[in-house]
Amino acid sequence: MAASNAERQAAYRRRLKAQGLERISAYVDPATARTFRNLAAAHDQPQAAVFKLGTLAAARLLAGEKLVPADSAETDLVLRIDA
Repeated sequence: MAASNAERQAAYRRRLKAQGLERISAYVDPATARTFRNLAAAHDQPQAAVFKLGTLAAARLLAGEKLVPADSAETDLVLRIDA
């Protein structure tokens, strides 16, 4: 007998949890949601990668650091996501 949609979804969530990932959700305004989705699509990145980079950038900005272009001599402030 084939697994139901609910069973497949539960198995998928268990696999992600076993990988150490956590599920979170948030409500944002439509413009923010659209920008988020567009960033992921435009850069061919999963939404999780965009979220991670945005969180890292926010942490630095909120701590008073500045973000600089990747071609800047100040490479210690360039944000990168580890593959």
